[in-house]
Amino acid sequence: MAIMRPAHSLLTLFLTALLISSAQCGALSLPSIFADHMVLQAGPSVPVWGKTQPGEKVTVNLDKDEATVTSDEEGKWKLSIALPESMGPHVLVVKSAGEELEFQDVLIGEVWFCSGQSNMERTVAEAKNSEEILAKADRDEIRLFHVRPHLSTEPAEDLEGEWEISSPESVKTFSSIGYLFGVDLHERLERPVGLIEADWSSRGAESFMDYQTLTADPILSPVLKGTDAVLGEHRRAVDLGTDPPRLPASRATFIHNGMIAPLMPFGLAGILWYQGESNTWRAEQYRTMLPALIRSWREGFERRSLPFLVVQLANWEADGKTFGDDMIAELRDSQMTALDLANTAVVVTADLGEGDIHPKGKGDICFRRVVAKRLADAAASVAYGEDVVHEGPRFESLSREGSSLRLRFDAGGQRLQVQGGDLTDFLIAGEDREFTTAEAKLDGNEILVSSPKVSEPVAVRYAWSANPNLVLTNEAGLPAYPFRTDHWPLTTKGQYIVKDNDPAN
Repeated sequence: MAIMRPAHSLLTLFLTALLISSAQCGALSLPSIFADHMVLQAGPSVPVWGKTQPGEKVTVNLDKDEATVTSDEEGKWKLSIALPESMGPHVLVVKSAGEELEFQDVLIGEVWFCSGQSNMERTVAEAKNSEEILAKADRDEIRLFHVRPHLSTEPAEDLEGEWEISSPESVKTFSSIGYLFGVDLHERLERPVGLIEADWSSRGAESFMDYQTLTADPILSPVLKGTDAVLGEHRRAVDLGTDPPRLPASRATFIHNGMIAPLMPFGLAGILWYQGESNTWRAEQYRTMLPALIRSWREGFERRSLPFLVVQLANWEADGKTFGDDMIAELRDSQMTALDLANTAVVVTADLGEGDIHPKGKGDICFRRVVAKRLADAAASVAYGEDVVHEGPRFESLSREGSSLRLRFDAGGQRLQVQGGDLTDFLIAGEDREFTTAEAKLDGNEILVSSPKVSEPVAVRYAWSANPNLVLTNEAGLPAYPFRTDHWPLTTKGQYIVKDNDPAN
């Protein structure tokens, strides 16, 4: 039997809905990244943006500083507000069209964005010695913002998440590498630290990139084949008035649209990027993709020199030993292209893992704590200009000496060292491009490499396997970067399309 509503009840419901609709259309709003307990990036000023009614004056106050702007025809507005020197806490007030938003307990400090796939996503609760980490997690000056998973066909204006003060409960589900990095940074700088996490397990770098960047490069644009197919299905569903299909996180741009774009251009000190496992099958393409991602994110966050720190892939496939050809080694090599750009660093980790794609660490070593420490050293050098040794020896040049090749390194003024006795994991090849195990010995601060099987050598590769033995280090104990001296085609050359059976799916 139908239930009859009183007429006045129907009228009340109608008027309530009308008021809600009206309020939503003209309401003053800011993206969710602006909230109580947030950390704003220290500096002369930071961007603040949002929506209100079209053509309205918007005023933003932060203590004694004030800035004003008028919204555009869509009601959008953006301005920069000067920052006080004190760390706070402060109150941020935004006013427009008779409305006012107030954000309490705002700190001024260092804000870092943590992104990537599963190894960035792995939580503090999953880390080795997590109980010890959580027991010290009550830190009022460390604030966490975990972006909830969301996919979108177009760049979204907002996202889901909230700022939380560091505590055993809030830290438990946060990125372990991101959090431990933040703790190290907070203790070094003695300033508040804000950490923003936006990651997604098992996804290729293209999922975190915008459509325009990908379509502009012929090496990258093939990854949009699957994306365009999904977008076509969505358009057809809209035309037919039916529910569109679920968006796959594996396709390019959808993670970026839903989880990265809404953050831009929030003020940052820098970015931590731990990703690459899902791109190993297209490692040669990654040589173009990673620098393109860095440049596009810097543009989105409106800072051309924004520090960008990359975590290189760890040991993987414990039994994997190959000669000359290895996709994981190729991806590590491609990650080094980040160093072609200013204010970047690549952190080696292949000496720390135990052969698991999600390392916990060898013996008593907590993999994530050491990686976070190396990232913090890199940040100290790249972002804060401190005199800190943050990278191991890097191959610089070679010359031929009879049947040997002499290798020279940029060791940052430090001496080369060999851990554990003999130099291993060197391969050598002649013009036939057939690699074989090489003999290597330290000669002063250079290395001589040879093999009785190769009388006229032309190329060397070091640690070119999924699970290398990184014995070459500097005096600080940081391992040399895996490298190759040749420019021969990689085994993954030309693999540009994300296929339906691609592991990234």
